Amino acid sequence: MAITYKPQLQYVDFQDLTEQIRFQSTEGKIWFGEQRMLLMQVSAMAAFRREMVNTMGIERAKGFLLRLGYQSGLKDAELARKLRPHCSELDIFLAGPQLHSLKGMVKVVPMEIDIDHDSGSFYGELEWVDSFEVDICQTELGQMDEPVCWSLLGYACAYTSSFMGREIIFREVSCRGCGDEKCMIVGKPAEEWEDAAEFAQYFKADTIMEELYDLQSQVSSLRSSLEKQEGQYYGIGQSASYNKVCKMIDKAALVKCRSYC
Repeated sequence: MAITYKPQLQYVDFQDLTEQIRFQSTEGKIWFGEQRMLLMQVSAMAAFRREMVNTMGIERAKGFLLRLGYQSGLKDAELARKLRPHCSELDIFLAGPQLHSLKGMVKVVPMEIDIDHDSGSFYGELEWVDSFEVDICQTELGQMDEPVCWSLLGYACAYTSSFMGREIIFREVSCRGCGDEKCMIVGKPAEEWEDAAEFAQYFKADTIMEELYDLQSQVSSLRSSLEKQEGQYYGIGQSASYNKVCKMIDKAALVKCRSYC
């Protein structure tokens, strides 16, 4: 049966969600249902994001944060059905946006949601108000060229995919982090997106460590080659001044090589 959400409808009360929060201060633990949680300053996350972008580049940092949000979305989808077993499909689904708000990540305003479990069809338009990722980007990185709500997007993809039992992809079609008036996301089945395969690459494990090991091996091989070839120059003359210059070149090359190892 198809279910359509329109803006005039309201969320069910948050109480079933807020009751899941438990503080065990003496044990250093915070729980949300069966999930152990953390309270962390947004400023710390902002510094972490800046370091990731500066170290790994935007694309790799984006993939990492998308995957981080994805894992959180999977866990919350499991929790939503446990907490609302007798609610409508719509109210169960809306637990995800409510959880995002409850965790202080973003206020979610559903604009349109069409759910049909029988056919597997899904369409969603939601507005994100006061995204924490926009705030930290504006503080640490400035205005970006593309949407910046990466972990929020990963969460939406995972939560909805788990809820629907099939791959649903959300894309941020406008974002305040890159100068737009508001943050808006659109979600629909993967096959309805032309770039689904390209987007899916973000959710694959990063090979950066393998690449670093390969690079280290290449540098080590180059250094070994330089050491073997030290002083083996061909060409003009064998004068004392020429040999002195050659040794200086050898020394500089080895120092430069070691600095990269």
